[in-house]
Amino acid sequence: LKNTGTGAASGAMLTDTLPAETDFAYWVDQPAGANVAADEINWTGNVAANATISATFAVTHTGSYGEW
Repeated sequence: LKNTGTGAASGAMLTDTLPAETDFAYWVDQPAGANVAADEINWTGNVAANATISATFAVTHTGSYGEW
């Protein structure tokens, strides 16, 4: 999430629902204000002017024979 503006973005929100075939595994880089519940990633917070917020996480997927 990047704020390319000249002023801070307060109360910014980001939500990412993971595909049904995957499950949240763990955080690699968890920004303050980020959490996960029921395989939905949520972040709420402020983004300073010309700043970037990164969230990196791993998911698992258990496939079946012949699945692509």
